[in-house]
Amino acid sequence: MSSGNDKRSQRDANLTIATLLILAGVVALVAQFVRIPLGRYMWPFSVIVPGVLLVVLGLGLRNQASEGLTVLGSLVTGVGMVLFLQNLTGLWASWAYSWALIAPGAVGLGQAVYGTVRDDPAKVAEGWGSMRAGLWMFVVGFVFFELVIGLSGFGLGKTSWPIVIIVLGAVLLVRSIVGHSRD
Repeated sequence: MSSGNDKRSQRDANLTIATLLILAGVVALVAQFVRIPLGRYMWPFSVIVPGVLLVVLGLGLRNQASEGLTVLGSLVTGVGMVLFLQNLTGLWASWAYSWALIAPGAVGLGQAVYGTVRDDPAKVAEGWGSMRAGLWMFVVGFVFFELVIGLSGFGLGKTSWPIVIIVLGAVLLVRSIVGHSRD
């Protein structure tokens, strides 16, 4: 009986792959006709697709390598997603802090997905903890690099620092004068 189930799941997998290939071909053909430079925007999918395949492979296996493949696939997919967003926005300098979305963020996502599929609450909790840590590291990095330093050209940046220093000096001066007059 398992032979029939194996044949059915193989057929389902083939149908899914065939459908995805046809869909990808149609999208590429339409993009050529309407002159959308897919290669310019879609190259990160050469990283995303292998990552997703590793996740699917890891979740499909039932051996010691399955968790490692799932987490590795999540990590590779995370790199591809960050590259995709950076490619769209042109904010390549965001690597200074976006790495936190990948490790520990995407690593935690892989652990949580693996734990959910394998019904392992400890893995799910560990994964969520890693994702939260990665998100907080990203937020702190974003605030520091973008809003304080102005890495990508917005935020306080180089030109605002003299104003911040003047305001800080003025606040300290007023506090010291007001505090001195109370004595």
